Amino acid sequence: WRGGQPLGLVQVPLTDGSVDGSDLRARVADLPRPSALPLRQTSPGVSVVICTRDRPVHLARLLSSLVALDYPEFEIVVVDNNPASGLTRPVVEAASGVSVRVVDAVGKGLSIARNVGVRHAIHDIIAFTDDDVVIDARWLDRLVVGFERDDRVACVCGMVPSVEVLTPSQAWFDHRVGWARRWEPALYGLHEHAADDDLFPLRVSEFGTGANFAVSKSAVVALGGFDEALGAGSPAGSGEDMDIFVRILLSGRLLAREPAAIVWHSHRETVAELDKQMHDYGVGLSALLVKMLLNPRTTLLVAKRLVVGVRHLGAVTDVDHPAALTTEPGLANVRRRELVGVVRGPWRLVRGRIAGRGGTPLRAGRRRVT
Repeated sequence: WRGGQPLGLVQVPLTDGSVDGSDLRARVADLPRPSALPLRQTSPGVSVVICTRDRPVHLARLLSSLVALDYPEFEIVVVDNNPASGLTRPVVEAASGVSVRVVDAVGKGLSIARNVGVRHAIHDIIAFTDDDVVIDARWLDRLVVGFERDDRVACVCGMVPSVEVLTPSQAWFDHRVGWARRWEPALYGLHEHAADDDLFPLRVSEFGTGANFAVSKSAVVALGGFDEALGAGSPAGSGEDMDIFVRILLSGRLLAREPAAIVWHSHRETVAELDKQMHDYGVGLSALLVKMLLNPRTTLLVAKRLVVGVRHLGAVTDVDHPAALTTEPGLANVRRRELVGVVRGPWRLVRGRIAGRGGTPLRAGRRRVT
């Protein structure tokens, strides 16, 4: 960090349980210096929404980290996506030093839970995070700075570095995703501030991920909310974050990347957990693309990027991490599972629609999935 702005990450060798301080300082000195972080000018209230489903250990650690949040006015809303299990409320009741409100989400699925959080949030800025993260104390302060960069900003994404790398699966995933690689703030818009990228706006890892983003409640409600056929727990398994980011850009609003707004993420520890996660990532990706291809407004946008997108998918799924693959040979099959998920995505989207999972459930007259 320098002047409240993160510079990035460095990697140094560990020898006999320690690192060479001079080596560390030299590598830090080689990091590019980002532009100065502007001071926050306003203090709007923020609703922190945490969607969780039967992960009490993770949730307890997250709530402990929220005690240190340094921001004038915020509420914490925990959305319990499986209240029948009885696992979430005792964790919230045992949390000390922070006031938390619990609401129940009827129907399985992260998008359903996110929409419940939107309905119950009392502030217009809603900061979403997952239950398997640890929050930096300056998180909300930096997210609000993102909204202040332009009055058209409707979404701000922060960085999501790894909280630990203890297993081969975590090392593989840390190498696979780009959640903590772009340390310069940026604005994105469909026309003004468009990225110089053949996949824009479909390469959403350029912006951020669902573990760390904030939205304007009024903007999300105007769009009809999160698509309940997408996201963890739905037939599509993921993709609701990609969907809302792209829809916000298509609505003419801006999206800000704010690297100083940091949450630290715990990746899946085992090959079996990672295998399912990457399969669901593949399902969600193709489900979203099919949804956009079927929408006359976005058909051409996706069609023009299909060839580049296929090449990109082939490249990013081919993870070169010899140490992880040698230690855990089962990781070699994860790529195949992700690609299998891509093939299954279109049918999974259809299954979600047949089940009544709507794309704009917050619009009047839309029925809720139970």
